[in-house]
Parts: sequence; C-alpha cells; structure tokens
Amino acid sequence: MFSFNQIIIGIALLVLLGCELWALKKSARGRSRNAFLLLNLSFALILSGYLWLSLTNAPAQTHPGFYLLVCGLVFTPSLWVLFSYTLAREDSKAELKKGILTFIPFLFLSLVFILWQIKSGLILVQSYVLTNPEFYFADRSELFLIFILAGAVVSIISLEKTFHSCIQEEKRKLVLPFVLSLALLVLLVYLVTSGFLDARIRGFTFPGWGILSLLWSLSLIRYLKEKTASVQITRQVVYSSAVAILIGGYLILIGLVAKLIQSYGANLSVFLSMLAAFLVIVVLSALVVSSSVKERVKRFVDSTVYKGRVDYQAEWTRFSENIASLLDLDEILKEVAGVVSSNLRIEDIAILLSEGQGRFSLAYPKDTSLELVIRKEEDFLDWIFRYGEPIGIKDIELNKSLTEEERVFLKQAEELKLALCVPMIAKRNLVGLLFLGQKKGNQPFSEEDFSFLGGVAHQASIAVLNAKLSQELILSREMESFNKLSSFILHDLKNFISMLSMLLQNAEERLKNPDFQKSVLVTISDTVERMKNLISKLSTPSAGIKLDLKNCDLNKVVQNILDKMKISNFTRIKTSLDFGSLPLVRCDQTQIEKVFQNLILNALEAMPEGGTLSITTEMDNETGLIRLKVSDTGSGMSKEFIRNSLFKPFQTTKKKGLGIGLIQCKEIMEMHKGRISVESEEGKGTIFTLELPL
Repeated sequence: MFSFNQIIIGIALLVLLGCELWALKKSARGRSRNAFLLLNLSFALILSGYLWLSLTNAPAQTHPGFYLLVCGLVFTPSLWVLFSYTLAREDSKAELKKGILTFIPFLFLSLVFILWQIKSGLILVQSYVLTNPEFYFADRSELFLIFILAGAVVSIISLEKTFHSCIQEEKRKLVLPFVLSLALLVLLVYLVTSGFLDARIRGFTFPGWGILSLLWSLSLIRYLKEKTASVQITRQVVYSSAVAILIGGYLILIGLVAKLIQSYGANLSVFLSMLAAFLVIVVLSALVVSSSVKERVKRFVDSTVYKGRVDYQAEWTRFSENIASLLDLDEILKEVAGVVSSNLRIEDIAILLSEGQGRFSLAYPKDTSLELVIRKEEDFLDWIFRYGEPIGIKDIELNKSLTEEERVFLKQAEELKLALCVPMIAKRNLVGLLFLGQKKGNQPFSEEDFSFLGGVAHQASIAVLNAKLSQELILSREMESFNKLSSFILHDLKNFISMLSMLLQNAEERLKNPDFQKSVLVTISDTVERMKNLISKLSTPSAGIKLDLKNCDLNKVVQNILDKMKISNFTRIKTSLDFGSLPLVRCDQTQIEKVFQNLILNALEAMPEGGTLSITTEMDNETGLIRLKVSDTGSGMSKEFIRNSLFKPFQTTKKKGLGIGLIQCKEIMEMHKGRISVESEEGKGTIFTLELPL
C-alpha cells in the first residue's frame, strides 16, 4: 500500500518528466530552455531517488536511489544559478558571460561535494529505510550548507533583477514562475536552517518539494509556450542586496533564538524551523513582489546610502507650477533643463523632440552645432516607450537587436558625454527623449533621482504637447484669416483682369492713337504695381491638393522640368546630372513637377553670382525607397533657421519670397507617403533630399 507522501511524489515525478519531454520536443531552443531542462532534471533526480528509497526495504547508504537523491541535491545550487542568469533575459549569452565567474565556481564545488560524498559522506540516511526516511548531515558538512545557502541567495538576487527589469506586461507573465521559483529557493534556505539547527532533513520536506516543483515546472512550460518577449537587465543592484541582508539577518536571528531555547534545556528546533521557513517565504515574497514594500526598502537605502538629498517633492511641485503657464516651446525646454541641472548637478543635458517628418531631432540646446537625430521607425524607440523608465545608454547597448543606425546614434550620445535616457511620455505617446550626462563627481543615480526624473519628464511631455497644440491653433487661425484675405485678393484680381481686358478690346481700334498709348502704359504700370502689392500679402500655400496617380518615370520628369525651364540658357550655372536606373513610381506627375520646379528655382535664386546645380537619382534597395537629391553651391541656410523655421508658413530667407514654396513641397511629398529633408551650411550650399516609396 502506498503512503500519501509516495503518491504525491510519484505524481510530481510524472509531471516533471512530462514537462521535460515537452520542452525537448516542442519548445524553441535557447539557453533559457536548456537551463530549465537541467534544473528540472535535478528535481526529478531528487524526487525519484527519494521515492525509490521509500519503496525499498534495503540498506540505504549504498542504495542507487540514495545516490540519485544526493546527486540531484548537490547540483541544484549551481543549476539554480545557471537558470537565474538565463530566464527571460534578452541576451542570455551576454548575461552568461557576465555571470560565468559566478556559475563556474558553483559547478566546480558541486563536483567537489560529489567526490566528498563518495569518499566520506556528506548526507547520511538511516540504515533501514521506512516509508518516510530521514536524512542527516554528517560532521564537518557546514561548507556544504554554506554552498547551498550561497546558491539560493545568488539565484534569488538574479531572479529579482530579472523581475524588476520587466515592463508591466512581461512582469504579469513572469509572476507565477517567479513566485514558485522563490518558494523552491526558500525551501533550500530551510534545508540550511535544518542542517545548522539539528543536522536533519525530515521526510516531510520532499512531498513539499514535489508539489512546488510540479507547479514550477508547469508554470515554466506555459511561459516557454507563450514565447514571451525577453527582458533587458538594468539597474537594481543596490536594492537587490536587500535580499542577501534579509536572509543573513534571518539566519542570525534563528541561530540566536535556537541558542536561547537550548540554554533553557528545551528542544523546539522542529517548530522553530517550520516557523522560520514560513516567515522567510512571506517576507521575501512581500519584498520582491509587493511594490509598496519594495519602495519602502528603496527609500531606506536612499536615505542611508545617499545622504544630503534635496526635497524632490517640493522641487517637483515648484517645477509643475512654473511650467504650467508656459506655451513657448523653448522656454519649456529651458525650464526642464534648469530644474534637472540645479537639483541633480548635471551639466550635460540634451532633449530630442518628435517632429512631423518621421524623426526625433535635437531641440535643446539651441546654441550648439550638435546633431542628434533618430528616425521614429527605429525599433529601440518602441522598446524605450514600452520600458517607460529612465535607462542607462550602456544598458540600451546591451540590446542585441539594435540596428547599425541605432548604434551610431547611441555612440554619438556617448561622445556628447550623455549617460542616461529618460523617455518623455504623455497620452500613450513618446513625445521626446531627455538625455543626461553623469552627475557631478560621477555619483550614481538613486531610485529617488529616477522617480524625480520620471515626474519631470511626464510633466514636461504634457507641457510640450500643449505648446504644440497651441501653435497648431494659432496656425489654423492664421490660415482662416488668410482664406478671408484670399477672397478679397481674388476679387481685386478679377477687377484688374477686367481692366486689362477692356484695354485689349479698345486697342484694336485706338492702338495708333498716341494719347491712348500713353494711357495704356500708365494703366498697365499701375495695375502691375497694385498686383505686386497684393502678391506680397500672400504668405501661405494653396489649399487642397487632389492627386491623380499614374506610373511615372522620375528621370524623365526631372529632365522635362529642366527643358521647360531652359536651364542651359543660364550661362553662370553649371549643371551636373547623375540619373540612376529607377523603376516606375505611382505618383501625380503634375504635383511632383511642382516640387522639382520649386527646388530648382530655389537653387538658382541661391546662386545669383553663379554656381553648380546638381541632381542625382538612385534606388535604395535596402529601404525600398527612391531617393532624389537637388543640391546647389549657393548661400545656404543656418542650422537655427533649418531647426526653427524651415517648412513653416510665413518663413523665408528671400527678401521678396512668399515662404510657401517649401511648404507646398512638403505637403505634396507627404501626400505621396514620402518625405523631404535638407542639409545645408551657410556659404557652402544646400542639399534637398526627396524619398518616395514604390
């Protein structure tokens, strides 16, 4: 007849072996899966060894089941360390490289203790096995107990770093595997406690181990089946040390209480061990899983390790009041930089804001030649948005899937002495990126610093959105005013045309009359002058464009424009053409011609004394975009004008310009799902780049 313990362990063993087979056949290969297989196997060895022993009435010390149990137990600490360094890690290979100096010593010690067990015996079992055997630690087995304790502590700390580096969605999926892993590790701590108190492992420990390992294995199978997104480890080292401190304090407390009880002649070690194990499970679970308890620990660490802090709550309140009344974008960014610099003592600060051209570009500081630009479609921007917290640039670089452009961008940020990236998020949108250098004296950032920066970034994001909405409202009102103005202008132009039409009609009969000729000249001159005055009032692009899409050869489109404009008649202008092989593009040829005409006219006007007009076309096979460039060697534009005024209404570098040509170009390109960008340097020229999808 089987006992209750034997039934429980048998069921657990079958589940462990079933999970092992499933992971081998159906789970995606990877270091996390392999570590799970090894650790799951060690649990199976422990349970199968115990079950075999309990079913056999034979000398235990030489029984094969006993050696299975001991082998599984000796390798468990090192396999826990391996598992904790690979579970859900984004780049488990890189994490193992960092943790190899921890794992290799544990693996070596496991082999040493196996040899020790064979030669002298670390764990002993009673001579004749009953249905519920008990095991004893031999004399001088303290090193083995410390080995088990160290493996448990290192694994808990490593798993905790994984859990607290998750974004919320990933954390939700990891909760159950994490809590069950924690419970199994606490059971190892309980074994150490039992060993130090009375050198005994009682039989009831193994059914508990069987139930926990059964649930743990099932939770990991579910996790591996879902193929959850991986986690990138960032900060938490200072706070994770609280786990080691807690376990150390727990062991010291248990030792002192045990000595006190023994001094009175009582024997309450069993009760004390069970009570202590229960308490440490509760406390560790609260410490690692409960955010409120975790925050209290973090605040305690900050108050003891990082002294002399300013009152961040008061500073954040003052900042919120100051920024709430600001609508000018430059003033908002100056306020953000000022509050961060004064409170955290940081000199190097850069702020990138989202633009309408599909990219994030440098918005602060203004008076600099620095260039920091990243396109919105880059994957790591989505990762930063999902992570949602301040993160070190070095930590971002650990992401194995970064593109070359992303790595170049991060390298530029490091060259500018920037070390920390704070996402600016509002209304579920990534509004900008706040980059910070090191604190004065290279002091580390505390959790209180991160909390303060998160609040500042969120408040700044809302202020930036409000400023942009305010600008859009002003622009819409200006457009409304312009539409009203246009109706008056059109009415006046109609009158001018009527006057000129009448002159033409009279000219057929009176053209030879000298007085009429003088009158005609005066009228035409006056009309032309009045028309010029009206045109000077125009300062916005034409409304509404409807596309007539057809397959077009862009090389021919460019050549037709050059022929119509008679560029060859400009004796001071040299023309350089480099047409690549392009596929047909579906576009509105008339509108695209307007874009090229505007850009070519701008280039010619920028070179009044002559220069070189260059036009190149090419197909970018990597991005699937057709790229066209129009460049000149003219006067160029300042970086400040490009950053603040280009592609905005009412802004132009020409003395008599309308400031509407480039806005029209940008609108046409965006309607074709393309983009227009510019590179320019004062005194050296300008390059406009057009990109169109196929």
